Amino acid sequence: MEAGVVKILGPEIKVENSPRKKCFFATSIFKEKIYSETLLEARLPKIDLSLFDGDLRENLKKRGWFRKTVIKKSNGNEGLILDGVLINKRNFQVIDKNGQEISGLYSFGIPHEPLIWFTTILPRQGVNTIIQKESAKISRDIFKKTIMDS
Repeated sequence: MEAGVVKILGPEIKVENSPRKKCFFATSIFKEKIYSETLLEARLPKIDLSLFDGDLRENLKKRGWFRKTVIKKSNGNEGLILDGVLINKRNFQVIDKNGQEISGLYSFGIPHEPLIWFTTILPRQGVNTIIQKESAKISRDIFKKTIMDS
């Protein structure tokens, strides 16, 4: 990016083919405009857990664990609306509708991308990716609770 080889555009990118220039023409809501012979689209679609249905989701909804939650910005204004399972970002335990952690119930990974970034980076050998760190933290927590309970 610093060398000017790669350009990342802001949100709501629109791409058109420019036959006259034999390249792509792209713009974003930030009034950015580029022409390029190569286009790499690396966007993630919006995570929409409402598309997921089945007994698990219905049970989570009945218990109030799967719901629309408004995440406030630091200035107190309304921010992100999460449609899914709310978690404590420190230990990945699910939080119920009363704001209490549910002991022994964890959730992590892609469904929480709006809250925790880079959950989509898949684990690979020799790299301590975020998803590996999260799963290790959950495993340690479960192990500690199992040892303490026995």
